[in-house]
Amino acid sequence: KKHKCEIKNMRMDNSGENNKLAEFVKLDIDYHINFEYVAPHTPQQNGAIERKFATLYGKIRAMLNWARLSKELRSKLWAQCANTATKLENMIVKDNTHKSAYEKLNNQKMEPKYLRTFGEVAIVHDGEIDKIKGKLKNRGFPCIFIGYPDDHAKDVYNFLKIGTPKHTMITSRSMTWLNKSYGEYMNLKINVTQHPLPSVASMETLESTQESDD
Repeated sequence: KKHKCEIKNMRMDNSGENNKLAEFVKLDIDYHINFEYVAPHTPQQNGAIERKFATLYGKIRAMLNWARLSKELRSKLWAQCANTATKLENMIVKDNTHKSAYEKLNNQKMEPKYLRTFGEVAIVHDGEIDKIKGKLKNRGFPCIFIGYPDDHAKDVYNFLKIGTPKHTMITSRSMTWLNKSYGEYMNLKINVTQHPLPSVASMETLESTQESDD
């Protein structure tokens, strides 16, 4: 509805989240989508999306490895990393077309100058400085860049505050980039191969949830 794009067919397995998605869609009379389910244990019936998942996982690992995130942060931020990787994939112009998937869907180009590297650190402006504060108090706090928010201007970013016990996530456009990864900023040396990613089932659950929200 948001992009006024008609979806005619969806192929998926018989997992619970997919069945819930089908039930949700069928409740809306404006949707006319045909759901086609593949046979159990036959991923080859949906080969294109299975290969997409494998490629996406490679990108997620590369992005998390570059950032040198801890095991806890890798587990917490893999979904944001997957979302960012997908947005970047949609900006790539294929050989057989002159427009990216993003441009076709939104009728506008994504400006490359606003792109940043997942996991890099910035000092984000503290909005509380408008209040009276001590002259020696810091005017910002370190954060990790974790993606691009939907329905915002192109120069707005999602961040995760560094050092907060609850890992507070914020959105801001007032920052100073340090051009360092989280690992460089924290002077960390981590064997990233010891930190596995969530299963493909978890990825599919996230995708189905996002589609339901749309």
